[in-house]
Amino acid sequence: MRLSTAILDVGKTHTKLSVWDAAGQRLEQAVRANPPRFEPTGRVLDTDAIEAWLVATLREMAGRHRIGRIMPVAHGAAAACIASGRRVAPVPDYEDNLPPALSETYDTMRDPFATNGSPALPGGLNLGRQLFGLAVRQPDLMDTPGLQIVTWPEYWTWFLCGVAASERSSLGCHTDLWSPVADDYSPLAGRLGLAERFAPLRRAGEVAGTLRPDLAEETGLSRDVVVHVGVHDSNAGLQAGHGHRELAGRPVTVLSTGTWFIAMHAGGDIAGLAGARDCTVNVTPSGRPVPSARFMGGREAEILMGETVCDLFTPAPGADALAGLLAAEPLIAPAVVKGSGPYGQHQGGWRHAPDARAASAVQLYLAMNADALLRLVGAEGAVVVEGRFAGARLFVEALAALQPRLDILTCTEDGDAAFGALRCLDPAIKLEGRLKAVDPLPVDMTGYRQAWRELAERTRIPA
Repeated sequence: MRLSTAILDVGKTHTKLSVWDAAGQRLEQAVRANPPRFEPTGRVLDTDAIEAWLVATLREMAGRHRIGRIMPVAHGAAAACIASGRRVAPVPDYEDNLPPALSETYDTMRDPFATNGSPALPGGLNLGRQLFGLAVRQPDLMDTPGLQIVTWPEYWTWFLCGVAASERSSLGCHTDLWSPVADDYSPLAGRLGLAERFAPLRRAGEVAGTLRPDLAEETGLSRDVVVHVGVHDSNAGLQAGHGHRELAGRPVTVLSTGTWFIAMHAGGDIAGLAGARDCTVNVTPSGRPVPSARFMGGREAEILMGETVCDLFTPAPGADALAGLLAAEPLIAPAVVKGSGPYGQHQGGWRHAPDARAASAVQLYLAMNADALLRLVGAEGAVVVEGRFAGARLFVEALAALQPRLDILTCTEDGDAAFGALRCLDPAIKLEGRLKAVDPLPVDMTGYRQAWRELAERTRIPA
């Protein structure tokens, strides 16, 4: 029996563990929800629960698969503090807010966008803001003997094999702590004394070690299971987007759709990025800067739709209903989550009480935001839409109509971030026949785009 690869994907909303064969075929996947957890220190990631689920799920899968290696992939804007073989503080949730006075002090210390490729973001979305808050509120923490900070995917590498590392794609994820052009820690990271506390830099996909003996015994896996340095999930999505045989040699932009919608154009220019519109400079595992733009699309859809969010994946509306929607003023103004996305400095939400048109209106809202993302990163050639909302038909068809010069393609679940993580280990693995060309809505979207822009201007929050 040939060895399989387990990919641990710790997302903001869900954690997934999938098993893949040597040809790049997904054999099995298990999923758990990641509900928020609250402690006296604030909102934190439920690390203990994820650890327990991971061990139990590995134990189950060990009976069905001969797993030979494990590769973590995880969301950005998170890091853990470890020392003496244990985690010494809860891992902050990036949706937690610092006290206003602390946050304002931090803002006066930040480097410019040209240095860090990172806009000033709300909550703890700038990892530097989180760690600054920890250092001020828990001064003894940073003086813990042997303290090391590990980025979030690398926390899971450490949990599995005991080897601490940090990695570029997570450090370059709007943390304020990395300079993408210099390929080194930012001046701020040095001034705060954080650069010296991060675990040694390793490359995503590099062998970190082998499975801890106690975990091998508890899960039934071999002690020889190899554990790799992890990768940031959006960067894994970018790796996946370039893993389709039919796109070989073409410019590709990946639009990842989950809690966050993130557009990344690997061949784009970072010089003209607009930090004020939630553009960022992401960093590939090899250290290459990548123009990126994003908004919290999945979370905004959940806020707008509530428990009926699944209605977004029902059949698109009929021609008459769609024509009525497009002829009227957009029902939703940006931005539902303040500070998120290209319209973050706007007062958004429903303009009227949601009705039977709600699911269609939300999909058009997502399409207008995604259209802005693609324009901001200079998308060209093919756009691969991956993730949950690739299955929202009106969304992708409206996006294709808004971007007629681009080939909008959706991919199956097998082409997601987990597949991208697998390609960090085996770059030669390619998928074939997993992309589907999207036919644009057979309507002119010019008038609707103009109405959207006028609405956005009216709802702009004064500086």
